[in-house]
Amino acid sequence: MSIQLSAIRLLVCIAALASASCVVETEGDGEGGADENLTESTLLSAPNMGTMFITRAEIESKPTSGAGWTFLKSKADMSSWGTVNLADQNGLTQSYVLAGALVYARTGITSYRDKVIEYVKRAPGTEIDGTDQLLNLARTLYGYVVAADLVGMPLSTMCNNGQTWGQYLQGIRLKSIPGNSRWPTLEKTSADTASNWGAYALSTHLAVSYALNDTAAIQRDINIFKRYLGDTTSPAAAFKPTAAYVHNNHGATWDMSPTMQRGINPASATNDRAGAIIEDVMRSYDVPSIACCQPELAGIVYSEEAMDGFFSTMQLLRANGVDLTLAQDSAAKRAYHYMVTHGGPGPYTLTRYLPYFVNYHYGTSYPVQTEDRPYRHMGYGSWLFTGTPKAAPDDTTPPPPTTTTPTVVGSSSNPGGTLTALAIARPTTAASGDLMLASVMYRGSGAIGAPAGWSVVRDTFNGGTHMTTFVKRAGTAEPSSYVFSVPSASGLCGGITAWRGVTAVDVSSGASGTGTAAVAPSLTTTGTNRGLVAVYGQINRTTYTPPAGMTEQFDVATPSGTYLGTNAQAAGMQTAAGATGSRTATAAGAGGGWIAQLIALR
Repeated sequence: MSIQLSAIRLLVCIAALASASCVVETEGDGEGGADENLTESTLLSAPNMGTMFITRAEIESKPTSGAGWTFLKSKADMSSWGTVNLADQNGLTQSYVLAGALVYARTGITSYRDKVIEYVKRAPGTEIDGTDQLLNLARTLYGYVVAADLVGMPLSTMCNNGQTWGQYLQGIRLKSIPGNSRWPTLEKTSADTASNWGAYALSTHLAVSYALNDTAAIQRDINIFKRYLGDTTSPAAAFKPTAAYVHNNHGATWDMSPTMQRGINPASATNDRAGAIIEDVMRSYDVPSIACCQPELAGIVYSEEAMDGFFSTMQLLRANGVDLTLAQDSAAKRAYHYMVTHGGPGPYTLTRYLPYFVNYHYGTSYPVQTEDRPYRHMGYGSWLFTGTPKAAPDDTTPPPPTTTTPTVVGSSSNPGGTLTALAIARPTTAASGDLMLASVMYRGSGAIGAPAGWSVVRDTFNGGTHMTTFVKRAGTAEPSSYVFSVPSASGLCGGITAWRGVTAVDVSSGASGTGTAAVAPSLTTTGTNRGLVAVYGQINRTTYTPPAGMTEQFDVATPSGTYLGTNAQAAGMQTAAGATGSRTATAAGAGGGWIAQLIALR
């Protein structure tokens, strides 16, 4: 059914974030069927979209009319996106789910978000079905992880297999998939091989690592990818040759360096192998491999699959401020150029987005086909990769000043109200590498959902009310605010404190009770120079006097109403290792039910 623009209604903007953009939502038909020619000037982007895959500025630059948008939206508006099965390496359900997430991110129409979350919840537990190999998972999981981030699906969301989304992601990188004894896990495969298996495994491993804000794993993946592009100084180990590489010593005839020091051959004006994706270009459908130097059809097809994998890695990295577009003499462009000048592109239409990607990022003019396609990881090139690339808004943010002393650099808060979602602004002084600690007080018992990248520190209850603390390491392209969600409207308030000189939580404690004195229990730190955060919640509207020796960072309470609540944070230091002692804050007035946590940062 066509939707008239007169049916568009503005969502209510959160009063405490008056500087944020209001978002337009349309009245749809239950399948997210909004008018495909929505007015550009009234559409920004979803308020709680994640930016793991694409920056907010870039998504807002994309059109909401034209052939590319129409194709993308046709997939998002399908009545069914198919069966969710991570073990189906040829399935495209994940690509249709990604289409729905992209349309949501561009328009803010919540029916797309709801449908995406329902499909993502079905994915955990489907990675083994009896036709297994790691490649299946490596090809399919990426789309669900990216889609979940784009719609702001909390890691605490309970999935159909009984795990939360965060719990599933925590384990999937090391989960062993039967079918190939050499490459059983995403972790091992992504570092072991420069074949298309490795390319898909690396991009999927990186997507999961970004979703979990696992900074060590992200750096590991960056190092592997740099080696793949040709940086032999990368700390990542050289790749191990495949059976195809060693077959009749064919690999050595294609490889311009000592055995598998890189994934893509280096630039050369005279060597015809320059730019070849070494492990995949030698492939054959009749034998394991062929000798250099004219690829067969299999070599073209496998190379295109590898490009889907490593282009997807580049997309993630660039959105997060790590732009390797020009790395190793524009290795990605050279790989595509080699493929199209040595018999490509292949006959499979699913790869049609590849030239769009290359032309978008390099300003080239490789031929494209106007009829678009989804692919295993990305696709939708005639929409996603058109226009002028926009840098991540924080690409130029300098690293935080070097300090070994835990220091609070800023805070923000929102008194909220009776809500189902609470937007808390990013502290304006928070820089890349800083640690952000969020606390949310909720006058309800349902789980508090956090944006992608935030991890739960502690969740403490007092009857039907609870307070949850979350932690996140700031990256180079953080949004202006973070939206925390709850299952039903009730009193909701909270804030964020940004710390410098710390990288993780050391230990934490929690307690609840009744009265004016809220006591955060003592904890025992594991080392010296720990930042201390005392967090308090009150089942009432009040103000807190912080504990002695600690400095209040914020103290907010919901406006007057039925469901009242207060949330406060105070900061201090513990210079010596050992017991901190309890920290007591005092509520004004008669007090009431309280919740208190003490968190040490290292």
